[in-house]
Amino acid sequence: MTKEEYLRKLKMRLSAFPDQFRRDIIHEFYGEFEKGEKEGKTDEEIIEGLGTIDEVIDNIRMMNGEPSRLNEDGTYKSLPRQEKQTNEFSFENIFDQFTNSLDKSFDILFDTVENKLMKPSDKQLDYYSEFLKVNPDWTELNMKPSIVIAVENSDVSVHITKGKSFGYLFEPETELLQLHEATLQMYESDTEIGFAVKYGTGNLNITVPDGLKTLRVSLTRGELNILGIDVDSLTAKTTIGDLTVRNVTGNELNFITDQGVYDGGEIKADGLRILSNKGDIGILKVEGTLTLKTDSGDIRIADHHNGNLFASSASGDIEINSEGEIISITGNSGDISLLTNSASPEINVETKSGDIDFRIRNDNFRLAARSTHGEVKNLTDYPIYKQSDHEYAGGTGTGKIMLITKSGDITLR
Repeated sequence: MTKEEYLRKLKMRLSAFPDQFRRDIIHEFYGEFEKGEKEGKTDEEIIEGLGTIDEVIDNIRMMNGEPSRLNEDGTYKSLPRQEKQTNEFSFENIFDQFTNSLDKSFDILFDTVENKLMKPSDKQLDYYSEFLKVNPDWTELNMKPSIVIAVENSDVSVHITKGKSFGYLFEPETELLQLHEATLQMYESDTEIGFAVKYGTGNLNITVPDGLKTLRVSLTRGELNILGIDVDSLTAKTTIGDLTVRNVTGNELNFITDQGVYDGGEIKADGLRILSNKGDIGILKVEGTLTLKTDSGDIRIADHHNGNLFASSASGDIEINSEGEIISITGNSGDISLLTNSASPEINVETKSGDIDFRIRNDNFRLAARSTHGEVKNLTDYPIYKQSDHEYAGGTGTGKIMLITKSGDITLR
């Protein structure tokens, strides 16, 4: 059983328990897997130490009773401590050992496909800031050209939205056996304002009007959501957590996530760079030069134009619709699908052990397609000629197209 299968089954078995309690449990087990991975253990070795799903559930019920045991105010009762546990990785010991290194599983920010594909209107962009203004804890600030946000050793989600004024709302949360409550610290200079959170859990909500020059964000755990802002330079990094970016315009946008999904839409930038270690990259619509890299995840771009594109995935599929004049796509163990309408493209697509599905909508190109151990299939009417069972070439246009795979098929459509 893999890590993903184990955690998925655990989530299903915990579905009858209170939401907050269930999240705490999943946080702990993510932390145990991360610790084991750093020690060089395999998924099987980590799971053997944790115990089977049945053993985990039995431990939970022994310590906390059935999931229906709630307090009168709707919160769940504290876990009673046990005098003795026979399993070295008992649930009590996991709490004791890993309370300060909680990891979090992240759900997709939007619950429905409609929300995912929806372009926020101006009314929607202002909705959250209007909500904040009627909250007595919302604090309005003097706008600065630079904002820095740093979240360390905390499970704090950050939400940055366009607003009519600059302000923030910080909402710390109390979780099971939490040693430190999240606290917000701030600093301010003539040109910059900083927000820092250390320990604990919660949400930091910030509204930003026009005029922002630089935004830098660093999160250890938690979601980062950026919606509707204009900024010259943006750099955002999350260690464990998803990145959602919608309706953002800027010159240089840089996003880095170690374990999380990047979900973007309606982005305009001179340069957009996204680096993900373990996670998918998905963008609904983007304009400008685009550089994407993931070591373990899929890349899907529905609409890219007005810029070049460079994409790489070591172990994932790549699906791209691009009008870029220069397109470079490399893969290792995944399939690649490319649709382009470029008038005179320079395209290089290469993968070691995956198929290539290539679609082009004009004949202004010269093409070479080669598969070492697969087939090359020409389903087009373009002047492309078979050189051998594994190679095609042809075209007389100005564009240059190279398609290479070692152990997959190439299909020209």
